Formats: sequence, C-alpha cells, structure tokens
Amino acid sequence: MADGYWNKAGKNCHIGLFGGECCNSEILKLKQQAQKEPPEVIIGVGGGKTADTAKVLSIELDLPVVIVPTIARSTICPLKSTPKWWRRQF
Repeated sequence: MADGYWNKAGKNCHIGLFGGECCNSEILKLKQQAQKEPPEVIIGVGGGKTADTAKVLSIELDLPVVIVPTIARSTICPLKSTPKWWRRQF
C-alpha cells in the first residue's frame, strides 16, 4: 500500500521490517538494506523501540528521520533526540 503511494509521488519506497529490538544486529541489518537502495529519509512507524531504531539508523546513514508513533502513551520517545540503543546479550 505505501509503495504505491510513494511511487505515484515519483519517489522510491523500500520497507525494512523491524525485528523488535534496537540493537547492533538490527541496526546493521537495516543499514545494509538501506545501502542497497539509498533512501532520502528514514521513517519509523511504531512504538518506542521502532522510533529509537529509526533514529539510530538515521544517525548512521546521516539522513533526516520522521517518527510516526502508533500508540498513545505518556512517553516522550517520539520527541527525544537521544535513542536507547541496546547491546543484545547471547
């Protein structure tokens, strides 16, 4: 659905699926996907971890970021400029 909208606007759209944690492996996966088809902007749609991941990815790729929160909570995550970035322990 989103692809069709952006294509009509003359923009290329690639949707990278978020794996659920804002961690190095997730950032690396999304960064590699983005490098195949370089974006103009990173758009994070979802909750706090999604927003933080989009922010880190935008920093890593030196791109602007748009956060679209999908839940109403008393958190300020979409407004924060500093993301939480977790180190996944195995």
